[in-house]
Amino acid sequence: MDIAPRPLNPLHPPIEVPILSDEEYDCGDFNTYPDRQGWTERSGTEWTAIFRNPPVEFIAFLERWLFYGGLHIVFGDAIKGIKFTRTLENPRRTVLTLENLPSLFPHTRDYHDFHPFLVNAQLIHMALSKKTIGSGQDSGYKRDSLVRFIMNRVAPDPRSPEIIMATSMLGEVLFNQLIQTIVKPGFEGYNGAMPSLAMPHKSLTWGLMRKAGWCPTALMPFYSTLNTCSLYFLYNLPRPDPEKVHTVLNIYEKTAENEIDPPPVPELCDSHKCALMKFSDKTYKTKHADGCPGDCKEVVANLDELCEILLAGKIPLILSVDDDDEEETIKLVAAEPDMAYVAISHVWSDGLGNTKRNAIPRCQMRRLSKYVRSLENMVLFWFDTICVPPDEAKVDEAQNMAMGLMRRTYEDAQIVLVLDAWIFGSTYKGKSDAESLMRIFCSSWTKRLWTYQEGVLAKTMVVQFSDGPYDVDVAMKRLLDTVDEITKISLLPPLLEAYHHIRRLKLEDVDAETRRAHLNIVFELPAIAAALGNRRTSVLTDEALCLGALLDLNVLEIARTKPELRMQTFWRMLKTVPESILFEHAETFDIDGLRWAPKTFMHAHQSTEIGRMGHSVGAMRWTRDHATVTPWGLLVNCDGILLSVRASRIRGHPFVRGDRFNTWYQLHPFLHEKKYGRTSVGDLNVSGEIAVLIREMGSIRPEELEMFNSEGERPQKGMDPANRHAPGPALIVEVVRDRGNVIMCRKLCHALWQKLDVDHDAQQIEDLNSRFPFQAGAPVMNHQMYDDTLFAAVGVQKTMEQVWCVG
Repeated sequence: MDIAPRPLNPLHPPIEVPILSDEEYDCGDFNTYPDRQGWTERSGTEWTAIFRNPPVEFIAFLERWLFYGGLHIVFGDAIKGIKFTRTLENPRRTVLTLENLPSLFPHTRDYHDFHPFLVNAQLIHMALSKKTIGSGQDSGYKRDSLVRFIMNRVAPDPRSPEIIMATSMLGEVLFNQLIQTIVKPGFEGYNGAMPSLAMPHKSLTWGLMRKAGWCPTALMPFYSTLNTCSLYFLYNLPRPDPEKVHTVLNIYEKTAENEIDPPPVPELCDSHKCALMKFSDKTYKTKHADGCPGDCKEVVANLDELCEILLAGKIPLILSVDDDDEEETIKLVAAEPDMAYVAISHVWSDGLGNTKRNAIPRCQMRRLSKYVRSLENMVLFWFDTICVPPDEAKVDEAQNMAMGLMRRTYEDAQIVLVLDAWIFGSTYKGKSDAESLMRIFCSSWTKRLWTYQEGVLAKTMVVQFSDGPYDVDVAMKRLLDTVDEITKISLLPPLLEAYHHIRRLKLEDVDAETRRAHLNIVFELPAIAAALGNRRTSVLTDEALCLGALLDLNVLEIARTKPELRMQTFWRMLKTVPESILFEHAETFDIDGLRWAPKTFMHAHQSTEIGRMGHSVGAMRWTRDHATVTPWGLLVNCDGILLSVRASRIRGHPFVRGDRFNTWYQLHPFLHEKKYGRTSVGDLNVSGEIAVLIREMGSIRPEELEMFNSEGERPQKGMDPANRHAPGPALIVEVVRDRGNVIMCRKLCHALWQKLDVDHDAQQIEDLNSRFPFQAGAPVMNHQMYDDTLFAAVGVQKTMEQVWCVG
């Protein structure tokens, strides 16, 4: 696909995208194009038959509609006469081309007017591409438009994998082109990249990269951080550790012998765990530098000297050595305010750690010294393997002091030097900055817990390639100044998003003291949570230490806490948090007062599937409204509905409504979460007073009540059609005590709410209103059950003035 940039030396030939028809798009309305092409309303049974055995003309229509329709939304009638196909010979075939796309850029329409329509087109494409035969429900003889059928029913995608990938690429670059009408990509004011429209496990890019040997654990985070063009670019780079084989299926020949005594089952890789990335203090081996036969001796730091520096509250620094140095002891000095030094950031899986003592092979000491001295003639450096006592040393207080100094260590360093084996295996000279930055931002270094703060806090961040050091900040500025039109809307957005994650404090352009003085946890925590979502750690209890350092808390106090209690200590040290943390679908503590608090921000370490899924997108919904942390729970203002029910189960998708607005919500509880001993699997047993806390982007405040009409309906003016039916987060809680001004409650489970629509769900709303007639302002609490299962309930509506204490 010629819209997708490739690296300097791509591993694979370009992918051709065959198309069944070169008929032009008629430049009419997107949603009614199926009608104009003769694909009008049909019964669900008829649509299902068409999708299961699609005629060629139907597939050609789908290709044309979903590919060219987006072009027309963004560029209007300017696409008339533009050729988007070309004919190839031997054999003769028609393929897509976007070589003429840049000629349309001057005709880009206004973002505010056409963004909702582009999103609508992308939703239809995604809904179709993610489905397979058997998904959804057959709608029988009910007549549906094609759009409605694709969004709600069985619709296996008959398009080729190549055209699906090309449509995803085009949708993403069109979004980026459209957004440039309101903001230009740069260091300030950029709204962020659009994630991939391709689906993990189902997309062509996933299949190609798995075939090329990529581990699914490495691939999964890319689908929330990269777009399809970037994934295709990455596919054309050599993968990390090409000698490793990531097995996802255990296949063996069935014989009479192994049927009785099957062979041992190897540990397999999946989307959340790589079987080859196991870390153990007992088995960890420090590696020698390339070119060393492996027989050089270790150089060791004096433990007593190291502890003396740390216990004095100072940062220990290492004196670099010459290439022919033969000393066996590492020279340490205590950092002073006027000392310039380099802090080295690395990934322990590359072999530069040591779990037994503060030592490294002499070859590595010479290698690190060489890198340090190449940076502005620096001579001093900090390196965790030498400067932080390991557990084996049994010097807990000195180790705790080193943890407490971690923020200062990286914040005060003149330069942070990043070492990563995959990056070091490549060169940067002669290649585009887009290629070098893509390798950096997709490396293992960006997937580890501790390296996040090391990049965020750095004054200057330099990455070591095999042909020299590479300044990330200088490179990004250079890329912004020189980027071509296609790279600007394909690779640049995810690169800039990744840069903002890692270097966001650099963009503030303030000194460390000013940053500390104005640190706002409600602002900082969402950014940190988003960045940590795709990261991992070998020691989960380190997360609280890292968070404490990033938020400039008393890390020493956290370090002195028992490791398994550190995250609880972290949360109790905070006074305020973003209120939307309450609705994050992460696994939380089963402790009074902390049932709102996530155990981890890293979704790979969630023990439940919903924790992994919800957390990977949850941080993106966070707002900067604050909630207050108390010993009894989290104090928060939000909408809610108080319900009184007799002993019943919540399973399936019950309906709820308040007494002030005639709005029905259908709840989708996450009942496979742990429920603190209150439920059986798949059920939530409730009795007495419960509440549903609902978070909407347009939460109703008391002064807005007059906006509602006599029927209690919300006004629809100005509503974004693309988001009209989007679900929102909710929380089901048990009411412990109603104090009027504060309702004390206990979290039961997370849920999603779906607002019933007066057009699409008219029959359901009519049925519910017949059972529970609505009378605005008349307080009523009632519910209906089927076989002890809650079907629907109405209760007392609480607005944003209500304070809830969720413990």
